[in-house]
This record gives sequence, C-alpha cells and structure tokens, in this order.
Amino acid sequence: MKIAIVQRTLAVLLAMALAASALPMGAMADHEETTAPTMTLQDADAPEAEQEPAQEEAPAASVGETGYPTLEEAVDAAAAGQTVHLLMDVTLDTPLTVTKNLTLELGGKTVTGTISVPSGILTLGGSGLVSGEGTTPTVRVGDDSAQGAAGLIVETGVTVSASAGIGVKLSGGAALTVKGKITAAHAAISGSAGQADTTIRIEDGAQVISTGSAAVYQPQNGSLTVAGGTIKGSTAIEAKAGTVRISGSPLVEATGTMAHSPSGSAPSTTGYALAAVEHESHGGNPTFTVSGGSFKGEVGTLTDSASSAGGGSISLSGGRYTTDVSRFTAAGKVCLSAEGDYPYIIGTEIAQVELTVTEPAVGAAPSDAAVLPADAGYTAGKVTWSRRTGENQGVYMEDGETFAPGKDYRCTVTLTPKEGFAFAGSVTAPQGWTPVRNDDGTVTLTSKTFKLEAQAEPTQITKISNGTVPRVPEPGEKPQTPDQITAGDGYKVESVTWKDKKGNVLAQGKTFAPHTIYTAIVQLTAGEGRVFADKQALKKGLPNGWSVDAVKDDGKTAVIFKTFAETGHLDADRDNNCDTCGQEVNSIPYTGDVSRVGLWTASMLAAAACLTGIGFVLYRKKKLEG
Repeated sequence: MKIAIVQRTLAVLLAMALAASALPMGAMADHEETTAPTMTLQDADAPEAEQEPAQEEAPAASVGETGYPTLEEAVDAAAAGQTVHLLMDVTLDTPLTVTKNLTLELGGKTVTGTISVPSGILTLGGSGLVSGEGTTPTVRVGDDSAQGAAGLIVETGVTVSASAGIGVKLSGGAALTVKGKITAAHAAISGSAGQADTTIRIEDGAQVISTGSAAVYQPQNGSLTVAGGTIKGSTAIEAKAGTVRISGSPLVEATGTMAHSPSGSAPSTTGYALAAVEHESHGGNPTFTVSGGSFKGEVGTLTDSASSAGGGSISLSGGRYTTDVSRFTAAGKVCLSAEGDYPYIIGTEIAQVELTVTEPAVGAAPSDAAVLPADAGYTAGKVTWSRRTGENQGVYMEDGETFAPGKDYRCTVTLTPKEGFAFAGSVTAPQGWTPVRNDDGTVTLTSKTFKLEAQAEPTQITKISNGTVPRVPEPGEKPQTPDQITAGDGYKVESVTWKDKKGNVLAQGKTFAPHTIYTAIVQLTAGEGRVFADKQALKKGLPNGWSVDAVKDDGKTAVIFKTFAETGHLDADRDNNCDTCGQEVNSIPYTGDVSRVGLWTASMLAAAACLTGIGFVLYRKKKLEG
C-alpha cells in the first residue's frame, strides 16, 4: 500500500515538471515564484544576456569641444572669430552660407558643394579640398548689393576646385587672398562686371589655374595684386577694368592659342599672358604695372568695340618675356634680348655714366683701371693711354713707360652694360670725356688731353765738401759707414767701398790692415731738383787727391774715388814690434801707428820742454848782458 502511494506521488511530480518545461519564457517571467522547480534545468554559472545600446551618429564638425552632426549646424553655432573643425568628408545639399568672420579648418577632409560668403570673412585653413561639381561658382564672395564687407582667405595647403564652373567669384566690394590653390574649368578667379572695389591678392606659392578659360578675369573696377605664385590659363590674366600690379617672381603662363573674340560677359582673349581689354559696358581703362616675373604668351592692349571708352595701358619695368614687349617698357627701361626660355627681358636704360681715372703725373706709370660707382650698371675695360705730342703722337704707351714732363696724354676706355642694363642712344659722360655708342651696345669714352708741365732745369752740383769723403785709413781701424759721413749740399753718400791693390773688397766690419794700399770708392746720390755736373766740372770741386769715376743716371748719381798711401805699422800685441814687418816701433813712431799714441805724446811733450828751456836760457843771458 505504501509502495503504491509513493509511486503515485512520483508520477504527479514528473508530470508537473514536463508541463513546466513546455511553458514559454514570458510565462516563466510572469510567474517566477511558481516556476522555481525549473531552475534544475539551467546552468547556475551562465551569464545573463546583455541588451545592445542604441548607435549615436558621429559629429561632422566641431566648435571647441562641442560636436555637431552637420557642418551647417556647426557654422550656425560658431560665434564670430571662432574656428570650425571639419571631422569628416561632407557633401552639401545646399550652399553653405557664412555671414561672420570664421575659420574653417578642413583637417585633410573634403567639402563637396558650394559656399556663399555674402558678408564676413571666411578663412579656409589646414589642408583639404572644397570641390564644386556644378556650373555654380564653388565659392561666391560678396553679393551684388555690396552690403557689408565680405572676404575669403585660401591658406596654404587648401585647394578650391570647380570641375565645370568658376572657382571663386567676387561681387560688390569683396576681397580675396590666395596662398593655396584654386583650379577651375572656367575662370579660377572672376569678378562681376559693373562691380567696384574688389581686392584680390595672390601670394608667393599660390596656384591659380584654369583648364579652359582665363585664370584670372577682372571685368570690374577692382585691384589685383600678384606678389608671386603660378597663374596659368588659356589666358593668364585679362582685365577689362581696374588695376593690376605684379611684382616678385610669379610664373604667368598662357596655354591657349592667341586669339581675340569680343565678349561682354566672359574673357575675350586666349593665348595672352597679360591682356588689357577695353569694352564699352565695363569700367574701362584697365592698367597693368609690372616690375618682375616670368611671362609666357602674348602681352597686349585690345579693344572689344569701336565705341569703347578710354584705353588700357601696360607699363613694364621688369620681368622676362617670350615676346618682344618694347612698346610697353616704362620710362627709363628698355627691352633687351636674352638667352633661355624667355628671350626678352626688361632692362634699365643708362643715359648717364660716371667714372674716374688717375690723372698722369711726371714719372708715374699710367693706371689701366677706371673707378666706377658701386651701383653702376656697366663694367669698364682696360684704360689705354696715348701720347698727344711729338713724333709719337697718337701712339699708345708701352708697358713700363712713365709719363714724361712737358708732354700731353689722353686715354680711352670702353664700357659694357651688365645683364639687365643697356646704354641709351645718347649717353652723357663727365666733363672732359667724349662718349661714342658702338654698334655692339658698348660705349667708348675718350678723355680730355692732360698736359704735363715741363720740369725746371735741375740745379747742378759742382763741389763735394771735405766732410763727405772718409778719413785716411789707419791700421786696426774700421772704415766709416755712409751714415758717419757728412752729407753735402743737395746730395748724400749712398755707399763707401774699400779695395786693396789686388781689388779685394774690405768686408763689412773688418779693420784696415797695415802696410796696405787702399782705394776708397764713394757713390753719391743727388737730391730732389739736383743733378751732378759732368765729370770735368765736378772734378774741379773735389777734395785734394779725389777723382771722378762716373756721372750717370742723368746726373742723379756720381762715383768718386781716391787711392791712399800705404798704411803704417800695427803693434796690436804691444810687443814694440810691427805685427806685419817685425820692425821695432817703440822709439820711432810711424805714420799710421795707432798703437804708439803714448809715445807720440811723450815725444811732443819732451820737445816742448826742450824749447821752453832753451827759451828761458836765452832770456836770462840777454838780460844779464843788458
């Protein structure tokens, strides 16, 4: 009985478990307290199922730390002066309108569509692309009402492109500064006819390129300043009004074939690097002023119709060109031939030259170099001098020749212009110079005649003083040097040479030897304005025993000489015997014996004492007799 009860209980529990397993999960959730037995069918360690969060849309742009789903919303939210950062490539369904000062940092991304800046200044910064695909200008700056200032700055690294239309179009008083790149199928930059005061500036490094029209088209009364960069189009720059100023080193290139087809709504030319076009419905008087750059294509002023008012003008003061632009050179400039891809350059015309030469002086060698101003646009060749008097008149001076007194001279020098310079047809030279322009473009200058005064006849020297010649040679004594000998009136002692009978020269610093015959040779030099008389006249004025060997160098040099008697004894060792001949010398001094000066003195004193004694004796005797 008990077994049957147990079996029935188990059967009921099994049936309930089977029934619970067949219920849906929702029912289980609604009846958690009644479904506890079902837990025996689950893994206690299994994690609970997680629900996936809803996906948030990534921002297209940001202002500061705030992101915005569209570029338009970011621009609307930004305050004047703030920067909008583009975070992804965007395609605009309608033109993006900017009416305040903003910077749009592209961040390497692309904006596909068009932008309108009716007021405010938009700066496109960073690196990136603004691409317009329709015929509408990619960026339109300003509006026809000219309400408020409008401007666009295209920074380095930014490209504005228009695959089928105009790159940037300006209206009213709009301003554009290009440092980056603008490319377009039509004009890369275009104004609007009838508008005024637009300002366009193309900086160095910029690229403005059109594949099918003028790169820059200015039909309005505005100003275009080109400071560098590359401007390339079917026509590079066409202006029908306003001013164009070009400086620096821009590359301005026309890619089309030269043609002119008048138009009031589009460029009228192709093949022109610079085209100033007059049209009756535009402001007129387009003016180009160019000081530098390289220009490939035609340069010209054109008229679209006979009723066009005024006339366009082009003034070139610099630059390199592929065509002859002589008719457009500015005052003081000239079109010159050059080598390379640009066979014409604008150079400076030289109408006046300056130079100096060292004027001739008697006895001086001629200078062959002219001195030019530091900023001279020309170089000077060798200065050549020619004689103007005497039988050699007109003959050029030879190397080493000096200017002579009483003669006349003049010189010539040829000037050659440096690159970028050319002499005018008539050149003005300093007073006294006569210029002649040569067929090769050089200028030859001939100086005035320089007249050298004849020198006065020099004063002749006819007398040589005794103090000029050296003393008698004494054994053991060193010869006098020129500075120890007195100079005479109008001359000086140049040198003194001593030779013995065999012609041996006494070396410097050596002393005279005893028992030797010496000859002194003295060379004299005349002073300024003096010359020595001839040999015969000079001989009469020499000290006793001296003779004249020569008077030379046109009287500027005289050589005199004298042969002296044999020198005396020399007792250098004081043994009372001559060192050379051995003769005793203590009792009888000999001429020239400088070693016995004491003996000579004693002898003289003894003689004086004897004479004194004799005189005294005679005096006493006479007195006693009286």
